[in-house]
Amino acid sequence: MLSLAFIFTVSGASKNQDDAIQVAKNIQSELTHVRLGITQNIHPDSRFQPFPVDEIRHYFQQAEQDLAALNNFAYSYYLFTQQPKLQQDVAWLQEQVLHLRTDIEQDLISSNAASVQTLPIDEVDKTFVEIHHRLTQIENSLVSGLASANQTFIYGLFLLSVLVITLGSIYTVWFIRSRKQQQAYTTLLEDVNQLVRQKNQLLLVANERSQNYLDVAAVIILVLDVDGNINMINHKGCQVLGYDEADLIGKNWFDLCVPNESSGALKELYDGIIYHHQPVLEHLESEVLDRMGSTRMISWKNVLLKDEQGQVTGMISSGEDVTEIKKTEDQLAFLAHHDNLTGLPNRSLLNARLQHALQIAHRQPTLLAVCFFDIDNFKNINDSYGHDVGDELLITVSKRIQEIIRKNDTLARLGGDEFVLVLENLRDKTEVAVIIEKILVSFSQPMTIEDHTLSVTTSIGISLYPQDGLDVNSLIKFADTAMYQAKGDGKNTYAFYAEHMTEELMQRVYIQNDLKEALAENQFEVFYQPQVDLVTNKPIGLEALVRWNHPEKGLVMPSEFIQFAEESNSIQEIGYQVLRQACLDIKELHDEKLFSGYVAVNVSAIQLKDHNFISTLVDLIEETGIQPQWLELELTESVVMNETKEGIAMLSSLSKLGVKIAIDDFGTGYSSLSYLSELPFDKLKIDMSFIRNVLSDEKARTVAEAIIQLSNSMNMTTLAEGIEQKAQKEYLKICKCEQGQGFLFSKPKPLRKLKRWLKKVA
Repeated sequence: MLSLAFIFTVSGASKNQDDAIQVAKNIQSELTHVRLGITQNIHPDSRFQPFPVDEIRHYFQQAEQDLAALNNFAYSYYLFTQQPKLQQDVAWLQEQVLHLRTDIEQDLISSNAASVQTLPIDEVDKTFVEIHHRLTQIENSLVSGLASANQTFIYGLFLLSVLVITLGSIYTVWFIRSRKQQQAYTTLLEDVNQLVRQKNQLLLVANERSQNYLDVAAVIILVLDVDGNINMINHKGCQVLGYDEADLIGKNWFDLCVPNESSGALKELYDGIIYHHQPVLEHLESEVLDRMGSTRMISWKNVLLKDEQGQVTGMISSGEDVTEIKKTEDQLAFLAHHDNLTGLPNRSLLNARLQHALQIAHRQPTLLAVCFFDIDNFKNINDSYGHDVGDELLITVSKRIQEIIRKNDTLARLGGDEFVLVLENLRDKTEVAVIIEKILVSFSQPMTIEDHTLSVTTSIGISLYPQDGLDVNSLIKFADTAMYQAKGDGKNTYAFYAEHMTEELMQRVYIQNDLKEALAENQFEVFYQPQVDLVTNKPIGLEALVRWNHPEKGLVMPSEFIQFAEESNSIQEIGYQVLRQACLDIKELHDEKLFSGYVAVNVSAIQLKDHNFISTLVDLIEETGIQPQWLELELTESVVMNETKEGIAMLSSLSKLGVKIAIDDFGTGYSSLSYLSELPFDKLKIDMSFIRNVLSDEKARTVAEAIIQLSNSMNMTTLAEGIEQKAQKEYLKICKCEQGQGFLFSKPKPLRKLKRWLKKVA
C-alpha cells in the first residue's frame, strides 16, 4: 500500500527537482560560452586573435559551482530512490570539466604568449559534445523522474479512494444484515457520501497539483494517444510552439512536424511502436513548425503509456528545445570544413571533394583540372591598406570567380590569398583555358573596397588529371608549381604544368632563400652610371644600379634576381637599402666637391604602393642630410599606368617635396597623354631599344623623334638610354635631346671607381 509519507515527500521534492533541472541548463549555457569563446577566436587565414582567458575562466568557475550544487541534489535523489546513476553521471561531469579547464587554460595562455593557436580544437570539441549529451541525459532523467513521481502520487490517491469505498460497502452490507434501524442506515449512507466527496476533492487537488507540476517544468511534456493526437501538453510546450493549449489539444502531432522525408519516417516509426510492438526509441530528435512557421528542433525522451491490461494507450514524452544548440553545432561543423572569411570550402573539404571527383573522372573517364590561384602583390595591399581591406578584397575575389565557374565546380580557399579551383567533366585543356581567361578578364575590372579602388591581378597554375598526376596531393602541388611559373612569366596570366617547372621552382626557392641571406649580410652593392649633358659632355646625374655580390656566383646582375625578389616580397627591403645607400653616396660626393648633380634611383610598384613610402623618404633625407633636389626617382611606364588614385596623390606629394620624377623606358608601354599632362613628371627617358637602332631603323627613329618633341612640348627633360656610338649622340643632339646615358660615356661603376672617373672628367 502507498504510504501518505511518500505522497507528501513527492509533493516537496518536485521543487528541488525543478531547481536541479535549471542548474543543469545553467551548466549547459556556461560551457557553451566557453566553447564559443574558443572557436570564435580561431582564424584559418593565419591571423591570430588572443583568446579571452579571463572570461573563459569565469564561465568554468560558474560551471564548477553549479556542478557542486547538482551533486548535492544527486546524493539526496539517491537516498530517496536508491538509484545511483544520476550521482554517477554528475561525478563524471565534475571530473571531465576539471580536466578540460586545466588543459584549456594552459593551452590558451601558451597560445596568447606565442601569438599562435596551439589548442587541439578537434579533441576539445569532441569533449564538449560528450559533456553536452551527458547533461541532456541528466535533464531528461530529472524530468522523467518528476513525471513518474506525479503518476505514482495520483495512483496512490486513487487506491486510497477505492479502499474507502470498499470499506464503506462492506460496512453497509453488514449493517443491513444486522437489521439495524433505518436511521442508522441513512447515517451510514451519509458517511459514505461524505467519504466519496472527500475522495473527489482529493482527486481534484491531485489533478490540479499535477498540472501545476507539469506547467512549471522547464521542459516540454507531451501526451499522445495511439493515433498521435495530443491529449495533453504543458505550458512550456505551448510557449515553445507559440500556441494556446486549446489550439493544440486534439490536434495530430505529426501535422506540426516539418513536412519532409524524415517526418514521414517518424510517423511510420510511431505506428510501428504503437501497433506492431517495435521497441520504443527512448531518445529522438525531430523538427517541428511553430505558429510563425519557424523550424524548432526538439530532443525527446519517450515512454509508452499502458492500461491495466498492458495494452498501449499512447506515449508520454519530455522534450527540450535544442534549436540554438543545434545551430551552434551546425556552425561549428560548417567552420570545420569551410573558410570563416569567404564561406568557401577549406583545405579539408577540398581534399574530400577532389578525391571524389577523381573517382568519377577515373570511371567515366574524363579530364579534370586543378587550378591554383595566388593574388599578385597581396601582401603589399595588406601592408598598405590594412587587413580589413585585404579581407574584403578576398571576399570580392571569391565572388567574382564564383560568378564565372559552373555549379558543379569547386572553389576553395587554402588560406591567405591562395585559392584552388577544381574543374570537372572537361573535354580538353582548351575548355580549361576558356574558363581561366574569363576569370582573368573579370580581374581586369578595378575592385572598389571601402573608399579604395584597387587594380588586382592573379597568377594561376593548372595541373590536369590524368596527365600530370593521379592523386590529390600531386595535382595540388603541380598546380602550385605552375602558378609560380605564371608569376615568373610576368604575373596576371596562367600556365599549365610541365615537368621542367619542378626543377625551375626549386631554383626559384634557392634564389629566394639566398636573397634573404643577402639582405641580412649586406651583399648588395650600388653601382653608378653617369648621365651627361649632350651639349657639354659633363656629368649632371648618376643612375643608381644594384648589384649582388653573391659569395659563390660572384657579381649577379639585377635581371637575374629582381623577379624573384618581387615574388618573395624582398624587393621592398632591397629598394630601401639601395635608396639609403644612394643618399649617403651623393652626400659624400657633394661634400668632397667631386660632383654637384643628382642621383636617380629606380622605384618599384610595390614601394610606391606603400603608404609609408613618403615618410620613409623624408626620414632618409633628414638622416643623410641631402637636399631633395639631389634625388630623382625613376618609375617605369607600366608602373605609372597602373597607379591608383592614392599612388597619383603620392607622386604629387613627392614633387611638392622637391624630389624629381622621371619616367623610365618610355615608349615601351601604353602611356596616356592625360597622365603625362596631369602628373608632375620632370623627365622622359627614351628606352634603349629605340636608341640602338635609331640610325638604321626608320620606325625607331620616328618613335625617338616623337618622344623628344612630346617631351619638349610639355617642358620636360629628355634623356636617351643606351648610347654607345658618337653618331647616335650627335643625331640625338640635333633632335634637341638634352641628356644621354650609355657605354659611350661610362659603364656602371662602384663608388670608389666613380670617384676616380669624376676626377678624370672634371
